[in-house]
Amino acid sequence: MRFRLSLLCAAAVAAGTFLSPVGTTVRAEDGHDFGPTEITADTLEWNDEAAVATAIGNAVARQAGRTLRAEQFVAHAIRAEDGSVDQIGLIEATGGVIYETAVERARGDAGSYDLVAGVITLTGEVELERDGNLLRGAILTIDLVNGTSHVTGEGDERPSLQFGNADDEDTAQ
Repeated sequence: MRFRLSLLCAAAVAAGTFLSPVGTTVRAEDGHDFGPTEITADTLEWNDEAAVATAIGNAVARQAGRTLRAEQFVAHAIRAEDGSVDQIGLIEATGGVIYETAVERARGDAGSYDLVAGVITLTGEVELERDGNLLRGAILTIDLVNGTSHVTGEGDERPSLQFGNADDEDTAQ
């Protein structure tokens, strides 16, 4: 059964703590509004002392038309000056990480989403498909604030960009 993080929030409030990423606005350093963030998973665990939520099994984070999927998330919350927790600052994802919007899809073995800076980083045989083009490499960085993507290789592996139909991989060989 899938539990929503908001259900975990109710338990945290009952225990005398506060965590509410659902409906919380997270602003990047330049003031860009990324909107509310919702995390769902098969199992959710909240550690109040560390201000960390762990989502295990079919973890999904949704925010303003963006979706991040993985087998597991560790979401680091940000504490306010009064000690309350009201937003997620960083999500670390492992196990088949997929990032999707209406116009692009990226995948990697692991990744992180810095919600404050608006930066998604994927590692391990990464691919980014956008407009029928395919970008491949070892490390992919997507800057949501500036609208840019950057890929690098690792070791002898060099990044590649395939123009045209990304579904037709035989033509690139």
